[in-house]
Amino acid sequence: MILYHYAARNTFDEFLRTRHLRFSAPSSIDEVRPVQGWYFTDLEPWCCDIWTPPHCWRNLGAFPKGEYYLKLDIPDAIVARQGDHLYSVDVWDQRIEYLEGKEAPSNCKDACPLSIRWSL
Repeated sequence: MILYHYAARNTFDEFLRTRHLRFSAPSSIDEVRPVQGWYFTDLEPWCCDIWTPPHCWRNLGAFPKGEYYLKLDIPDAIVARQGDHLYSVDVWDQRIEYLEGKEAPSNCKDACPLSIRWSL
């Protein structure tokens, strides 16, 4: 399953150096069943607009969290669906394959097709 993890520059750089991500903070994501682990989305960077990170993390201070993205191929068997466009992994698996990472586009024309219960 191809999933994306949006990150601030320091987290992005750390991943490129170590190939390891710190746990996501479940309390910062608007979803029903918080889990300890890593959160991902299937929303591609080029379909999102500048408001996506604050929607995901429920606060305007989240803009830096969307500066960069990591595109990963994660085995379906270890992915748990947490909501619309929201997935988690509770154990980092060696089969997770890093595909690419870049600065996220900042001038997209269309917003994501979001149906998650997001609120600012």
